[in-house]
Formats: sequence, C-alpha cells, structure tokens
Amino acid sequence: MSQGDDLRQLELELRREGTPLTNYYRHTRMERGNTPSKATRHVSFTRRTPAERREELWIMDRILEPQTIAHFFACVFGSPLPNGQQTKFPVLFEAEAPCINLPLSAWAPPPYDGSQDSAMDKIVTHIGSYEDQNNLMLITKELRTIKALVWSGMAPVSERRWRELDLDSPGNFHNACRYFCAVIDVFHYLNMPAVKGLLRKTYNAIWDELKILEYSFNHHRRAKGEPKVNLTGMWHEYIDALFASITQHAHDWVTSRIERLRGPVLQRLNDSLKNKSSLGGVLGQSQEELDLLNKLHDMVENAAQADTAIFLPMDGYRGSGLVSQDNAPLPDAKNPYREQPISFSANKRVREFDYYARLKYLTTFKKWQEFDNIELASIVDRLDAVSKGDSLSANQVIAQHQARMELRGPTKPPLDEQWVIDSKRKGGSRRWGFMAYRLCYDHTDEEWEEFKAKFEADISNWRKEMPDMDDIKARSVVEWREPRTVGLPENDVDAVRKHFASLEKFNLIPDDVNMNVILAADKAVIDSYLKPTPGQGGFVLAIEAWFDPDNEWRKQRNESPGYTGTMRILGSVLWDDVSASLFLQSRRLDDIWVLAMDHPLKLYEGYMPRHAPA
Repeated sequence: MSQGDDLRQLELELRREGTPLTNYYRHTRMERGNTPSKATRHVSFTRRTPAERREELWIMDRILEPQTIAHFFACVFGSPLPNGQQTKFPVLFEAEAPCINLPLSAWAPPPYDGSQDSAMDKIVTHIGSYEDQNNLMLITKELRTIKALVWSGMAPVSERRWRELDLDSPGNFHNACRYFCAVIDVFHYLNMPAVKGLLRKTYNAIWDELKILEYSFNHHRRAKGEPKVNLTGMWHEYIDALFASITQHAHDWVTSRIERLRGPVLQRLNDSLKNKSSLGGVLGQSQEELDLLNKLHDMVENAAQADTAIFLPMDGYRGSGLVSQDNAPLPDAKNPYREQPISFSANKRVREFDYYARLKYLTTFKKWQEFDNIELASIVDRLDAVSKGDSLSANQVIAQHQARMELRGPTKPPLDEQWVIDSKRKGGSRRWGFMAYRLCYDHTDEEWEEFKAKFEADISNWRKEMPDMDDIKARSVVEWREPRTVGLPENDVDAVRKHFASLEKFNLIPDDVNMNVILAADKAVIDSYLKPTPGQGGFVLAIEAWFDPDNEWRKQRNESPGYTGTMRILGSVLWDDVSASLFLQSRRLDDIWVLAMDHPLKLYEGYMPRHAPA
C-alpha cells in the first residue's frame, strides 16, 4: 500500500462521522444566503390566511405550463420538437385540425360519440382550473415567474443584462448566487413528492385523452386507407424532449456561470497561498482568505444542488416503461462514502445521498492521490502544503466534475432556446416586432429623431454572443406611429388602444407585429434616452392592447395588484426577455408586473430575485 493510500484511509476514517466543524460550516453557509432554500418558503401546501399571504404575493400555479399543450399540438402538425428535431411519428393532416376542438359526439366513433366535450376541452381541464383546483399549487409569484422562464428554456438573465448588473464582480457575488438559487429552486419545487406526483398525474390524464383522440382519428383513417397516427407516442416523445431541453438549458446555464465565477476566486486563493508560503503563514488567517474559501464552498454547494436537483424524471409516466420510483429504497446512510461510480436515479433523495457521498469520497481520494509516488522524505513538505489548502479546492472541483459526469452523463452539445427554434422555423409565426406610438410632443422634431436613434441603438445591442441571429434581429423592429396624423390626443393610452383595435378590425396590422402589446413613448421614456439618469438605463412604455379593468376573471384572480395595463420596460430586456416570453406565450405583461410593481418607475428590468435565499 502506498503512502497516499495510508493517508487516504486515515482521513476517510477520521471523517466518516463528519468533523466537529461540519455543522458549523453548514450553519454559516445557510446564514450567508448564497445557496438554495429548496423552495420551501415559496410553496404552501395549505391555504394561507390573509395576514400570512400579505408577506408574499401568492398565485395558483398550473404545474404543467398551459402553453405546453399549444406547443405539443404544433408538433403534432409538423413543427420541430423542443430539441429542434422532427417527430418520428406520422403527423396529422391540416384537415383533421378542427376535430380537436369539436365535441366528440360530432365525429368520434363509438364508444366515445356520446361526449359533448371536445378533446381539447378535456385536456385543458386536466392542466388545472379554478373550477377544479386539484392540479394547482399555491406558490409565490416570484417562483411562478422564474418557473415560466425555466420551463420555456430561457436564461433568467441575458449575457448583456448580466454585464449591466456587474455580476462577475466579487462585490456582487451574493447577487449572482441569487440567480443560481432561483433556477435550482424551480427544480426543488418540481421534484417535491406531492408536486412531482401531480405533474405525473396530469401527464397521464392527458395521455388518456389523447388515446381516445388517437383511436378516433385512426377509425376514420382506416376507412380511407391512410397511415395510423400515434398521438400517445408523440405525447411521450414531446414531453421527453421538452424535459430534456428544460433541464439541459437550466443546468448548463447555472454550472457555466459558477465556473465563470470560480476561476478568478481560485486564482486569488492561489496567489494568496503563494504569498503565505513565502512568509510561512497558514491559509485562512485573513478575512479576505476566509471570504474566498466561503465563496468556493458556496459554489460547490450550488453546483451540487444543480447536479442533483435539475432533473425532471419520467418514472411512472405512461410510455416511459419505468415505474414510479417515489418509494425507492434509500441507500445505506451508515456508509458516508460511495467508492464505486454512481448512476442516475429518478428518486431525488437517492440522487442526493449518492452524489454527496461520492463527492466526499472523490475529494479525499484526489487530495491524497499525488502522494502515491512520493518518497517518504518529501511527505512532510507535501503535508504542510495540504494543511495550507494547496490543492483541496482544486481537487474538490475535479471530484465534482467526475461525480457530475457519473450522475448526468457526458456534457451534451448546447441547444438553441425554444423561442429561437420557433422564430427560425419556416412558416412559423412572424409576430416578433412591435407597433409603437409617440404620446408626447414636448420635444422638438430633432430631439424626437435623436431619441429614436438612441432607442434603436439600445434595443439592437443584444445577443451578440449568439451566431445565426441575423434573421431574428432583422425582424426585431419597432414601427413608430404619430398619433397627431390620425387625430389622437396626446398622452392618451386608451385612445392608442382604440386606434390599435380599429387597425386590427380592418386587418391593417402588419404581419410581423405583436397583437397583444403596444409600445409607446411618453415624456419620461424620451427623457430616459435624451437625459439619462446615472445608473438607470433607458426604457419604453408597454401597453396591454386589450386590457379591460372590469374583467371579472382578472378581478377574481387578483394576482397582479396595482396593474393597470401599462408598465415600463428596460430597453436591454425588450427582445430576448419580454418579446421572447410573449412569443412563447409563457408570460403576459401582468405576469411580469410583479417584478416592476415595487420599482419607483414601475419599471421591469428583467428577472431579479426579490429576496435573498434563506
């Protein structure tokens, strides 16, 4: 047995039950608030009293996002899957589309011809409604907002916005971690046993409805000699691709940002170690060194939770061939190490047990591996180096990468975001741009032209790091209208809505313009570009085109207090945040209002976690 083996076995035995500092490190990590709360403060399994609810803005969440159904049926008629590939099954004919919304009694064969409901009505009901709340969860609107982004495969913050917020700066480490926590907590929520069970139940109920639809279509196709369809197979194929896309986008984003922050921290720690070695000091004596070590510890924990939580397993899903793993036996808790490679489990607790035990073992193994071929005379020097933290942090990173690969498999090529795939699709919706109105005439014509030039330069500065975006950027156009030329009064949002509605009535709205949101420039908007406030980016006014303050459904929901159908939007988040969400139907203006309502200008600046993790 080598010297390294002896030292390794000694440490493994000493650390088998943890160390006197284990609980201290865990407690201080939680106090720093840089790691996920596991979504516990964002989810209520019981009804909150009004007094309790005032502390947070709560909303009923449909666990399976409603837009999933529309996107699935687009694939049924030939659109790409969430991974950009085409379905392997025969698609429906366009002539068959009306049947999906017709009562089954109007076209389905026995025994389903007695139902007055359409297949679509039944499917939508299973997702969850206020009449049937069995598939709804009460969560904070903050969690609901980030969940909508994650489900759509969107980054919580763009590269440009990340730089604007200076999240690479050591002084903003806590703020950067809040984004990691927000994304990871979405998967802690979706993997809670009750939530995971409801998501599975919803999928299986829709599978049953599609089985009826499939049978009915094939009855008519058989009579015409046409190929059979397999809607249930397509449903499983679609959800499998969707879940894989969601998890890959989220995991890639979190881990790449962690690596981005970890490199400079390791370098600073290494530089400090070199200085200590020359002076004979011990690493960790100064506050700066303690802060660096704490940051590394927080990043290891964030990466570990990303590795174990960011999954959407399909155990118990019809068509998956894997029974539910909810009650899978847990690993032997008496053994704190995993000497052998680990593998994926659909049970989150099993994954966590295996991963942390494997990481603990590999970190110790890597730590002493370099001693295997060292002469005894050199051991004292190397032990001194290890005691100063020479290789512990780097070895922990290496160990984590190995544990990640064992659990998740090799790194996959990056995927395009869903809004990019859909917007590039030939024949897809082209409604990407906006119609905009000038509301204020306090500025000269020269100032107005200057504003438009600065506004255009601002909103055009996006996704420079992404290739093949020329076509999308060419359609990222804001078309300005002058209210005076059509007799509209100044600063009258309702008049703008009525004018927009009249254009829609006579089919005069361009094909590349969003039908639900209008942009506008009032005095504050124009001044935000002509006379910018230090530290505040330029913005534009967004108007919900069909807003009705007397809508009873909106009043009953009461999920966007103070919302009046308008809000301001930072120019740098217009396209790959707001427009992308509207394009995918994942968020409306009233959905993102919660992130603007507390701003003095009622300004949406992109997703920003409202609270530090606790």
